Amino acid sequence: MTTLEIRDVRKAFGGLQALAGCTFSLDRPGIYGLIGPNGAGKTTLFDVITGRQRPDHGRVLVADRWRRMRWPGSAWRGRSRNAASFPS
Repeated sequence: MTTLEIRDVRKAFGGLQALAGCTFSLDRPGIYGLIGPNGAGKTTLFDVITGRQRPDHGRVLVADRWRRMRWPGSAWRGRSRNAASFPS
């Protein structure tokens, strides 16, 4: 069972390419870290995984199911920044 799979995720902000074909998978639950220099796209990746940002391209698989993340929009008002919204 795949816990989390990121497949060819891309995200750009104007001319800045924050994520360019990010692909990886985590096959078992655990505590993982993501390291990289400032501006490498770490926060953008977490925002895409949690649904806070919509990717320009690519997919996110959670617990062996492709999830269509709800665009936060008004749902984020009043919630903490770290809240995630994964509809069934």
